[in-house]
Amino acid sequence: MPTYKLTNGYTVTTDSAPGAGTEFVTRCPEGDVISSVTFYGMDAAELERDLIIASRLASL
Repeated sequence: MPTYKLTNGYTVTTDSAPGAGTEFVTRCPEGDVISSVTFYGMDAAELERDLIIASRLASL
């Protein structure tokens, strides 16, 4: 369950979802859940790739 930190202080956590999906849960800096969405296949892979890049940029 990787967690990605964004430059605005928000975090996105990923987890497995039913049907081979990936659930993405976004939290604000205070820890409240802002959204929870599930993507499948290439959509999930592309979003996770973008989160990896955003997290690396936030750490610079």
